[in-house]
Amino acid sequence: MSRAIVVGGGMGGLLCARVLSERFDEVVVLERGTYPTEFVPRKNVPQGQQVHILLAEGYRLLQGWFPDFGARLDAIGVHEVDFGADSVQYLGGASMPREFAGIAMRCATRPLLEGTVQRAVSEIANVRIEQDVKVDGWVLRDGVVIGVRVEGAGEREADLVVDATGRGSATPKWLEETGFGKVDETVIDAGFAYATGRFRVSDPGRLLGVTLMVCNAQAPDWPVLGVLIALPDGTVDACQIGAPGLHPSLDPAEFVEGFRRCGGPMIHDALVGAEVVIPPAPFRNTGNRWRHFEKMAKWPGRFVAVGDTACTLNPRFGQGMTVAAMGADSLGRWIDERGMASLQSDPVGFAHGFQKRLCKSMSVAWMIATSDDRNWMPDSPVGLKDKVAGWYFKQLMSLATKDMKVYVQFLKVAQLLDPPTRLFAPWLVVQALREGLRGTPPPARAVAQVS
Repeated sequence: MSRAIVVGGGMGGLLCARVLSERFDEVVVLERGTYPTEFVPRKNVPQGQQVHILLAEGYRLLQGWFPDFGARLDAIGVHEVDFGADSVQYLGGASMPREFAGIAMRCATRPLLEGTVQRAVSEIANVRIEQDVKVDGWVLRDGVVIGVRVEGAGEREADLVVDATGRGSATPKWLEETGFGKVDETVIDAGFAYATGRFRVSDPGRLLGVTLMVCNAQAPDWPVLGVLIALPDGTVDACQIGAPGLHPSLDPAEFVEGFRRCGGPMIHDALVGAEVVIPPAPFRNTGNRWRHFEKMAKWPGRFVAVGDTACTLNPRFGQGMTVAAMGADSLGRWIDERGMASLQSDPVGFAHGFQKRLCKSMSVAWMIATSDDRNWMPDSPVGLKDKVAGWYFKQLMSLATKDMKVYVQFLKVAQLLDPPTRLFAPWLVVQALREGLRGTPPPARAVAQVS
């Protein structure tokens, strides 16, 4: 009987369990914490109260894995809305069109989304979720992980072990201790910090009939990002993300006042006079961190690391859950391509090959997050290519405020539905050049660079 063990029962681990349930006889999820019986933040989850957004690509994947996912969310009042018609967005101080975009979304708290997935996974016949379990090491044989050690409970054997424990993973430590070497990391940290509070607005009309409000940060003029999500119980979660020197206050009144620094007025206006339901809670660990498992000279067989264990992204882009889903999808596809037999015949090649494949599924999200974060880092070198790209995207954003077709294409890339290359389609390049020539001329050789 084939068995997979998934260490970590957050969103990434649960989705891996769902994918692996179709490919293994038994899947065991070992979760260090416990799941609440209600949709409330889990203890010891640092971002439990923070705003989370499931991007369109993540929503698409979850719908495929859980055919009743939409019905489950409907039952708790989290209904499907359109990203164009049911949201208000500002970028660079300008509002985006509010029209139907054909991009479906569900706006909910992390406990609602993760809790719904956890309940769905727990109903899969060959998946067993064990709570309050601490894994304290691998069971290794000839460089192959054949199981894990559980504190106070001995060893558990498995044909595949998946680390989905996130940014605090012990994998880098275990790799070094067991002779596989030190993991190289790339860290890009612009120093953002954020906080989320829950409010009951005094006048629901101030929400403008939308589910989501976003005021995007844009260097250097708009250093504060604001997000407001209307929740099923009539309250709203408001999240404020500030660049260094403008980190949000945890005093509710000052927190609301901080939204004046956003590029649009609507979030501040909606919260004026609002009742504080849950005071703002902070989160400061926002750096982008890529652990280069794919570059390791030696790698343990039958062991893979996914999600935040491999790549942590600045949460202000809302990519985490979707990237975790894409990683789970990549794992399933890799198993199908290589075949289950390769776990036994080529355990190291299977495992390390997947880490290289995982890079592809994370690379676009990494590029989006880090390229923008570098704009906030004064010591980050800015060459001609970066200047041209910055100028080009500034023209695209200007166009997006006036042209719904441009805005929809931008949204599809931001929502990880389309690759960034779609933003360099000939029709867009021509329009961007025209837009720029009507305003700010491009940097030297920009026409050649973007075309």
